[in-house]
Amino acid sequence: MASHTIAADKVAKHAFTLVASTADTVTISGASDKVEIISDGTAAVYYSTNGTAATVAGAHCYLLPAGAISVDVREYWDAADAVISLISAGTPTLSVQVVR
Repeated sequence: MASHTIAADKVAKHAFTLVASTADTVTISGASDKVEIISDGTAAVYYSTNGTAATVAGAHCYLLPAGAISVDVREYWDAADAVISLISAGTPTLSVQVVR
């Protein structure tokens, strides 16, 4: 598991690759309530925005499908420090951007 941070004066964490079946987290500091997640589409990505650990095909997770570059914008409810958890059965490359 890798942990990444987007500091309050930054907008993104780009080009990190997930390890298969291992959750990564991205902590977003500062005022924001939306996140944009971009996947290269090599494998499906499951993610949560409420601080719970993402699981592959988890019922509490959102999905970025495999097969094409995927982009999703999602609101989250804790605008202080949000923790986004991401996981995949494969090894896609992701970018997470703050929508301010």
